[in-house]
This record gives sequence, structure tokens and C-alpha cells, in this order.
Amino acid sequence: MATMSASDCFKLGRSLLDAHDEIHNYFMNNWNNLEPAYRDHLQSLAVSLYQDASDVITHGVGVVIDDMKASVVGLVSVTGKVEQALAKISQAKSVIDIATALIAFSAAIPTGNIDTIIQAGNNLIRTAGIEGDLLNG
Repeated sequence: MATMSASDCFKLGRSLLDAHDEIHNYFMNNWNNLEPAYRDHLQSLAVSLYQDASDVITHGVGVVIDDMKASVVGLVSVTGKVEQALAKISQAKSVIDIATALIAFSAAIPTGNIDTIIQAGNNLIRTAGIEGDLLNG
């Protein structure tokens, strides 16, 4: 089953909040002209839309957190591989290549771009002659 992206959740949440605002403004602007039962019904709808928007936005935050957890797991894996790479520097024929790959990897981390980090980490692993990669162990 497909899940909503965080961006989709935030867009839907914003749309629900906009709908809430429209209904709320309508019944507030027309308060005196509306039957009490109709006014109560509109207010109930507005509250429900607000709660639904909050739920959808909260789900979007959860998606972001889940995505970040996967990134953190990848970074933890990278740390172990980096330690292996460092251990091989003294054995490697091409210390400059490994050092260059390590610098590229360390420069990728602050970008926050997980694809760039994984690519640089995999390059470091290959350069150091370590088997596996960040996604497949």
C-alpha cells in the first residue's frame, strides 16, 4: 500500500486548515443570520476539519522522522565502514586515494543529502578495498 509523502501530508493539512478557516469565518461573519442548530453544525464541522488537519500534519512529521531514522541508521553503518577504512590506510598502496575519498565523504555529511553521503561513503569503502556497501552491508 502506498503511503503519503511528508510533502503531501503537509499540503493536505494546509488545505484542511484553509477549509476550516473558510467555514469558521463564514459562521462568524453570519452568526446573527444563522439558526443556532446550523451554526452549531458549522462549528462542529470546522472543529473536525481542524482536528483532521492536525492529524494529517502530525502524520507528515512522523514520515519525516521515519526518513531521518533510516538516514541515521545509514550513517551509523558508515561510521563502522570508515573505521575499517582508517585501519586499512597503513596497509593500502594508495593512501592518497583513501584520504581523498575520506575527505569527500566527510564533506558530504554536512550537506544532509543522504544520496550524496551514501555515494561518498560507498566510494570510500571501494577505495579502501572493503567488501560491501552502505545499503547492502
